[in-house]
Amino acid sequence: RRHNRQLEELIAQRTAQLRQEKERLEAILAHAADGILLTDAEGTILYVNRAWERMTGYSAEEVLGRTPRIQQSGETPLVLYHQMWTTISQGQVWQGELRNRRKDGSLYYVDLTIAPVTDAMGKVTGFVGVQRDITHLKEVEELKQRFIARVSHELRSPLTNLKLYQTLLQREATENQRRYLEVLERETRRLEYLIEDLLTVAQLERGADRLRMEPLDLNEVVMQMADQHRYTAEKAGITLEEVLSTSLPLVEADRDQIEQALHRLLTNALQYTPQGGRITLRTATVEREGKTWVTVAVEDTGHGIPSHELPYIFERFYRGGVARASQVPGAGLGLTVVREILHQHSGDITVESEVGKGSTFTLWLPVGKPR
Repeated sequence: RRHNRQLEELIAQRTAQLRQEKERLEAILAHAADGILLTDAEGTILYVNRAWERMTGYSAEEVLGRTPRIQQSGETPLVLYHQMWTTISQGQVWQGELRNRRKDGSLYYVDLTIAPVTDAMGKVTGFVGVQRDITHLKEVEELKQRFIARVSHELRSPLTNLKLYQTLLQREATENQRRYLEVLERETRRLEYLIEDLLTVAQLERGADRLRMEPLDLNEVVMQMADQHRYTAEKAGITLEEVLSTSLPLVEADRDQIEQALHRLLTNALQYTPQGGRITLRTATVEREGKTWVTVAVEDTGHGIPSHELPYIFERFYRGGVARASQVPGAGLGLTVVREILHQHSGDITVESEVGKGSTFTLWLPVGKPR
């Protein structure tokens, strides 16, 4: 009897502890700033917090027992929902942006993360979704896109006129006047590059849904890009070579975008490698973080980048000391564009550099379909 009493007390204590933990968890979820939704394995809603209710306009009583499809606006591509369900059904975390519909019919954007809930055996028993309203951010982004497009358009016309008059003036210019005109031409080119880079960055920021993905042999792309830049390299007295992996898997990528990224890296390497230098394009397959990657490295024997500048070289409008001191046109957006292209492909770009020895920029692209 004494043993039974002790057992009852232990059970009562444990029950009280579990009740306290449950109440604490419910309080945390209820007061969270992000909307939180819990479903079973079939997608039936079991719980929503107050932030989710405020965000959607639905009360918990209205949605319990229903599915999250009540939020669908018809403006999110169905393929995105298919990718979402495939990912979470396999026990993986999915993250993306959706355009949902509130109870009153108004539309809003959310940044949504869905994670599977599993039992002790690893079986998926449900899903938890955390969503944040990013409508305001989207509106600001749209205003920025319009501004860049408008400014770029307004600048192109006067630039075209400037180039025309520069050409006309060159015909009758004296030697001294030609030097002044060369400065004007150089600054005009710099403005042209700035406009093109601004438009490219704005286009890339619109999202990966605009990419035209296809199976891509990066060895073939590298050889094509090398051929396009070989004449420039020979004219500058620079050796351009390719070292290609013989067993390179295909990647899913937008060919035009990858070519643009390589073009920008090759152009940089040619601009900052002195006569007699060497540029090597190298492909490889690498295992990293449990994934298989195809890499393309652009190695040069140029000036190199000081270690204190490396953390900033991918930032917008950043130009290092060598770039600022040179006559090379540019606005400091080239590497920003390259990084954005790689991020759109769920990839990455890394750099290693040593002053006086050169730099190596490496593109990382995942094997298989990027998420």
